[in-house]
Amino acid sequence: MTTAHTPGPWIAKPLTYNWSIESEQGHPVARIPLNDVTYDDLRLMNAAPDLLAALRLALPHVQACAEKDDSLARLNDERGMRGSAAQCRRVAEMRRAAAQVIADAIAKAGGAA
Repeated sequence: MTTAHTPGPWIAKPLTYNWSIESEQGHPVARIPLNDVTYDDLRLMNAAPDLLAALRLALPHVQACAEKDDSLARLNDERGMRGSAAQCRRVAEMRRAAAQVIADAIAKAGGAA
């Protein structure tokens, strides 16, 4: 998949008045005034490409787990195991909610889910 962002990892380097966020190859990603960013912000920026990649990898697995939980709920219903079926439906719903959060985060980063 191609991306519009500079591929990671990114590195934060202090300059005289700015932080320079660069790719490993030295390509500029951003310049931020020293006083406008915290170390926590820099760590998050540094992790952003890896976080996006992890979300892209996780999304289909979370979606598949939700589908399997739905299938298991139907099977348990057929077997008269109502309590187990209800639990499977609750887990499936939680997985679908997690998948939606993941998809929204990917879309927010500009990498349509």
